[in-house]
Amino acid sequence: MDKDTTFGIKPEGLAGLLGIAMAGKSKAETDRVAGELLRARLAGTLPLDTAVVDALPAIIGRLNKELVPLSGRPLGEVLADPNTDPKTIKMIKDFGKKLASRKDSDADHAAGVVIYYAAIASALLFRDEKITQHSFASLACSFDLLLNKPWMPTELSRHFSKARKLCKKEAKS
Repeated sequence: MDKDTTFGIKPEGLAGLLGIAMAGKSKAETDRVAGELLRARLAGTLPLDTAVVDALPAIIGRLNKELVPLSGRPLGEVLADPNTDPKTIKMIKDFGKKLASRKDSDADHAAGVVIYYAAIASALLFRDEKITQHSFASLACSFDLLLNKPWMPTELSRHFSKARKLCKKEAKS
């Protein structure tokens, strides 16, 4: 069942996964690219659902913010908002999972993994809800690996640090 939520990747393999080995690039360059892409993803919104895009010609006159994912708010802002509803957090988690499954872009893959785990952290911290089948110990390990990435934005490092602390506490219970 872990394969459905982690793409078959164990926490100890997450470090290698996030190494983002880009052919011919130095580690510093790889870290810079990963950090820039993650910041860009967090500053953007979720893409429009294809059903919404297909229906746009018929509803263009009625278009309002409710049809725009996250009401047009940046993804990073929504992930850090304690008032974000559980449905939205799960939608972001699914988006991260989909992005992480990309095979054509190592940086997009890494950004997807970060977004996936950031949504899980938000659900734990703000909703006291575990939206994954990962164990608390496994999540604590994954959050630890993520928060120590040199390209991780400071606000996400803090988010992962708080989630790691909560997971360690729950794992001991």
